Amino acid sequence: MEFFSIDNINLEALQALQDIFPDGWFDDVRQLYGESLSDEMISQSVEETCDFFHIEEPAIVSEGWTTGVYPNNDFTLQDDVLIFNREQLLDMGISGKDGLDLVMTHEGTHRVLQGMEHLEFDSHQEELCCDYMAGVRAGLNGIDVSQMENSLMYTPESETHPAGVLRVESIEAGVRFAQQYYAEYNMAPTFNECLDNFCEINEAEQQEQLTLRVNHSGDEISFKGVLPPDNNSDGYIPDGKVTLERTESGNTDTFKVYNKDGGQYVYEGGKWIRIDGSGTVNIKGVKYDKV
Repeated sequence: MEFFSIDNINLEALQALQDIFPDGWFDDVRQLYGESLSDEMISQSVEETCDFFHIEEPAIVSEGWTTGVYPNNDFTLQDDVLIFNREQLLDMGISGKDGLDLVMTHEGTHRVLQGMEHLEFDSHQEELCCDYMAGVRAGLNGIDVSQMENSLMYTPESETHPAGVLRVESIEAGVRFAQQYYAEYNMAPTFNECLDNFCEINEAEQQEQLTLRVNHSGDEISFKGVLPPDNNSDGYIPDGKVTLERTESGNTDTFKVYNKDGGQYVYEGGKWIRIDGSGTVNIKGVKYDKV
C-alpha cells in the first residue's frame, strides 16, 4: 500500500485551495460513497487522529488523486494539507473505520515528524515509523489491524517505501510495545517513548543486516555486520521457539530458540544470550525469567 507523503506544496496553490474551500475541511468531499468511507466516517477519523496525537487539524482535508499529506513548512502544523482517495483506499481493502483510522494515524505521524531532522530517517525508515505508530494506536485503543496489514502484506519495495512484509512487522511491533507498556505502567506511552523504542528496534535491525563482500583473493567470503543465525552456524541448532516471561510485569514474549552443547540460546541485539538455568536474563533492556 502506497502512502504518498510529499514534503512541499506551492504556498500559492495552498492559498488557492483555501480560497476554494473557505468553510472548512470537507467542502470537496462527495456524497456518501456507498455504505463505507462516508463523509462522516472520514471526518470523524481525521478528528480522532488529531486528538490522539494532540495536534491541530490540518489546514485542508480534501478528496484528491491519492492518499497522503503535504506537510509544507516544518516549523508549523497549521499549513498541512491532507488528501485522500476513496477509490484507492477501497481498492486496497480499506473499507471500514478501523482500517481508515490506521491510515489516518500513519499520515498523522508524518505530520508529527515534521522538523525532526535529527532522526536522520530515510524515506523507508520514516514510512516504517508511521506504520509503527499506527500499531501503537491500535494496541492502545483496541483497533483491528487486519485491514491495514492485509493491504500492505504483498506490496513490493519501491524507492520511497519498504516492502509490505516489513511494514506489517513494524505495525505489529508498535502493537506489542503499546500493550506491554500499558500493562506495566497502567498508562499510555508518550510519543517520544514510542519513538525511542522504534529507533532502538530500527537500529538493532540495521545491525543485523548481512552485507557480503568478496576479499581480494576471491576465494572466500567475509561478512560485514552480523550473520543472522538461520542455520547451524557456529554450532547453534534451531530448536523452535520459546516463550519467556517478563520478570517485572509477567507479560510474555516469544523468541526463536537455539540449542548448543545442551544450552538454550536466543539471538538478539547481535549476540547470543543463554536463557536456561536459574535467575533472570536481560534481552535488549528487558529482564526475563530464565527457563
